Parts: sequence; C-alpha cells; structure tokens
Amino acid sequence: MKKNENDAESNDGSTGEQIVLISKSGGGHQVDRNMLLRTSGYFHGLANSGMRDAHYRELTLECLTDESLIEVKDYLSKLSTNVMENGGPHLKSLNEVEAGLDGAFYLLINDMIDGYIELLLKHLDESTCIRVLDIANKHVLINQVVKKVIKYMSKNFKEISERSKTLLSPDEMFYLVASEEINADSEIEIFNLIIKWISEDQSRKCFAEKLLTEVRYNLMTTNEKQKYTAILHDLNLNISCSKDKDSNISRTVGMLFVIGSTEKKHQAKSFFNILPVYDFVEASTISGDGTEPSPIKFKPSRRKQPPFDSFCYTACVVDNCLYLIREETRNNMISRESFVYNPVDAVWSKCPNMHLPRRDFYLGGLSGHLYAVSGRTRHGLTPTVEKYVPSENRWYMVEPIPLAVTSLAGCVCNGMMFVSGGADEEFFAQNQVYRYDPSCNKWFSRAPMLTARFSHVMTCTENKIFVVGGKTEAYESEPFDFLKEEIMDGEMYDVESDQWSSVLKLKLPVCDLPSITINNFLYIFHDTSCLLIKLNLGKYLKEKKTSNVSSSLSVQDRNANNNNDNLVTNEAMEQNSPCVGAHPDDDCQILTFMNHNGKTWFDCRYFGVMLMSDV
Repeated sequence: MKKNENDAESNDGSTGEQIVLISKSGGGHQVDRNMLLRTSGYFHGLANSGMRDAHYRELTLECLTDESLIEVKDYLSKLSTNVMENGGPHLKSLNEVEAGLDGAFYLLINDMIDGYIELLLKHLDESTCIRVLDIANKHVLINQVVKKVIKYMSKNFKEISERSKTLLSPDEMFYLVASEEINADSEIEIFNLIIKWISEDQSRKCFAEKLLTEVRYNLMTTNEKQKYTAILHDLNLNISCSKDKDSNISRTVGMLFVIGSTEKKHQAKSFFNILPVYDFVEASTISGDGTEPSPIKFKPSRRKQPPFDSFCYTACVVDNCLYLIREETRNNMISRESFVYNPVDAVWSKCPNMHLPRRDFYLGGLSGHLYAVSGRTRHGLTPTVEKYVPSENRWYMVEPIPLAVTSLAGCVCNGMMFVSGGADEEFFAQNQVYRYDPSCNKWFSRAPMLTARFSHVMTCTENKIFVVGGKTEAYESEPFDFLKEEIMDGEMYDVESDQWSSVLKLKLPVCDLPSITINNFLYIFHDTSCLLIKLNLGKYLKEKKTSNVSSSLSVQDRNANNNNDNLVTNEAMEQNSPCVGAHPDDDCQILTFMNHNGKTWFDCRYFGVMLMSDV
C-alpha cells in the first residue's frame, strides 16, 4: 500500500512506536501509537476488542481524507512534544477546522473535538455563519455551536444578508424566530423573513404555522397588522394572533426611549433619550464572573419636545404613538389637554381635550384605545373613566370604576384591563382590584391584594399579574398626621385562580417610578438617583405558589424592615452606590444608568418602546 514519503520516519520527535494512518485515497500519515491509544476512543476500543488491525503498523481509515489525517497528526504531534499553545490551538483555516473535526469525531478524540470547536467559533462572522452552521450540523453540535451561531445571528440580525438567513434549515429558522433577543428594528421584519424563507422553497410551507406562531403580533402597529393579515389570508393560514395579551415586551425589537430632562436647569432639554431595546437588555445583563456592569447610557435625540411646558404629565404608548396627558400647569391648575407624537413622522399633534380635568390617574392602552381611569379633580376624587379612540380622534365616557381612588396602578392581561390599589379621599391606601371588560363595558371585582398600596408598579406576563412596591398609610397620635411608609415587597396574582401570593423583596423603595417589562424582567427606574431595579419575574412564573399566604404581616414589622433598607439605600447613594451589582441569578438586581455625557442626573418621567424613523 502506498505511503506518504514524508511519513516514512517519525518527524515529531517522538521515540515511541509508530503507526501509519491510511486515508481513503491511500495517503499515509505516521503518528505515535501510544498517543493515539491514549487519546482516541476509536483506537482504544479497537485494541481492546482484540482485532488484529490494532496491532498492525498501518491502520486504514476509509472514511477519512488526507486533510483530516494531517490535522489529526498535527494535533497528536504537538500533544506528544508538549507544544500545545496556551489558550488553545492556533488559528487554522475553516477548511482545516472542518477536516480536523471530521478526523476528531471519527477517531473519538474528545480533547481535539473541544479545541476545534473553539477554532470553529473563532471563524464566526457575518459571511461565514451559514458555513459554520453546516459544519456544526454535520456533527450535531447543537448546544456547542448551532445555538451560539443563532445567537450571533440574532445579535447581528440587521447586518447579516437576507440570502444567508433564507439558507437556514427549518430547525435553525425556528431557533432564530423563537429567540426573545433579536436585534431587529421591528417585529414585522421577523414576520417578513419567515414569509421570504417559506417562499424560497415550497416544501417549506409545512413549517409555516410553527414559525409564524412565534411572531409577536402584539408588537406590531395597526398598519403592520393589516399587512400580515392579508399575507396570511393569501397563504391560507389560520394563525392565532393574540393581542394585548400582557404588559411584557416579549422581544428585543424597536427603540427604548425615556422622556424627561437630563439637565437640572433646563427641564425640557433632551426630552427624548433613546437606546435600542436589544442594546438595553444586553447592557443590563450581569455576567457570571461577578464583574460590575458599566452604567447604561441613553443617547440624546434631536426630536422635538412637546408643544407645552413639560412640567407634569402622564404618558402611554398606543399603536406606536406616544400620548401625553397634561396633568397640571405651572400655576397648579389641573389640566385636561392631550397630545400625541408620531415617531415615524416625528410630529406632535394636539388631541381633543378630555371631558374632565384630572391628575394622579391611571393611563393605559387596550385594543388600540387609550383609557384614563379615576384620579383627582379640583373638586375631589372621581370614579369616571374616559376612552380615546384614535381613528375617531374623540374621547368617550365609559363605565365608571366602582371606587374612586388616586395614584392607582394598572396593566393589560388577556384583552382585559386590571387596576389595583390607590388612595381614597382620606388618603387611606386601598387593596381592591378591578377588571374591565371592553366587550361589555363593565368593571368586575377580583380578589384584593394582600397589602393595601398606592403609587406602586403593576405589570403582567404569562397570565400572572405582579404588583411591586408603593406606599401605605399609618396614623400617628394626632388625627390626619400620616406617615407614608414604603412597601418593600411584591405580590403575584394568578388570573385563572383569582388568588394572590407574596413573591419578592425589594432592595430599594418603588414609589411613583417609571417602569417597563421586557422578556419577563421588570425594569424600574429611580429617576434622579440613576439607579435601575431589575426584577426577574420569570423566576416566579416557574415556581408554583400557594395562595394561603397570610396578609396579617404587621405594618410595624414591615416598616421596621423598610427603615433598615432605607438607611442602607441612602448610604449607598451617598457612597457611589456600593449596592450596585449582583449575582446574575439574583431576582432583584441594582444597576445604574445615565445620560450620554456620563452625568448622573436624569429626571425620567416615562419609558416606552416605539418604532422610530431616523431623525
């Protein structure tokens, strides 16, 4: 049998017994027999089986090419002479890496497999991602490589060519579109990619329903929904497109924006500060090595401020438009003015005034409409509720809420609006919960919270509602001498069972603070202190909680904890926040954020997500 002349004698400095590996084309490659026996599961099994092939000077490997055996020889040679590079093998070409993996997997050389997987991932870029996937799939490297490549494609979604994306296999495509973290400008881009992928090959149509079910249709605008409805109709596909399911933004698409002031002296300066949702989530992720994350920096936008003195207002995003309800003017007059901002055209417009001037009310979106619930007028509290219909540019009065309160919180769940808590006319905190059904214009009482609270945060994800923080009231010796105590905990409500349970403890007070829920994490912004609370709600979705949690925890006990927490919190703020940073598995993490120039003064009034034009 023909041997490679270069392999006639050992060139690797080894003094051990040699064996020649013969490729399928007849090329011979001499390696150290003992090293092969020690590292190769294939050769070790062959030797233990007693087969004569293991004792010959030559071993024919009809499935391996010369290129593969050259890589095997190179690896074993360096192993024999202890010249393996620190930090792993040196960089090789993609062809060499593929050949090396072929040889390593066939001969079952596990350490070589690990090293060449590392080399394979070093080649990952926008132009090679499909090739890397092909190599990984050949050896079923799903967790080691495929999922990492899909994560890379998710991160570089905008840079990777459409052609590369349409070459993905069905499983790879599913991994991509099911990912919560995709660096895309809008959800419609993901929908369009699926349609293009299906259109490339008619045999792929059988995967359409599975893929299209992963699209977050509730993140689309009305115009986008009209487009996808027409496309689904043409494809004769009946996909459940749930809308207003919950408060959770279940994909990192679009632009996260903060409205408010970044300068103490000029409250209207830099009204819009923005950051892509994907970048925000990445920046707020704590690494497993304990490294303290850098402050999250928002970028100023040149977009115009609202056409009024932005002193006191409530905000909400509905159908990719930002609505501002002016609550109070500079001369302390309660207002009923409303404005809308279109981020695509970058234009502010005046909306009709509400029927009733109010402040400290809940403002939320439901089914493309805007709702203003309860609150305070200049004559006292009001139970009235108003609905704004954008297509008609008109406010309507709807069914009043059963109990008039101020500083209540709310959210949307399964096409219904839920509101909770608030303070009554005598400033007593309330624990009642109401559900509004827009189909019948009725309010329904639900199980009350375990703790009465107002000025709290309320959100919903995966059929569970969470309330966090807020304040309660406690009488002192004199009538109407109140202490507004912060509540340093949270509760979870199961919509199906109509039951509440206590779920978390806070590290910082949460009162009248802007918040947003992304991928089952609740982010709460401590405006002027520039501290960011990140709560892992997903942890509690996985745990089965019972509802027999007693609400008899005394206000005194909770307040004692509050006082200690507040002492730590204030000290932390004064000492550059040593409480910042946490273990990545901590369900309550404290991060920092700031404006673009690194200043730590940031008066945040509202956070939301919109699709914005390049202005």
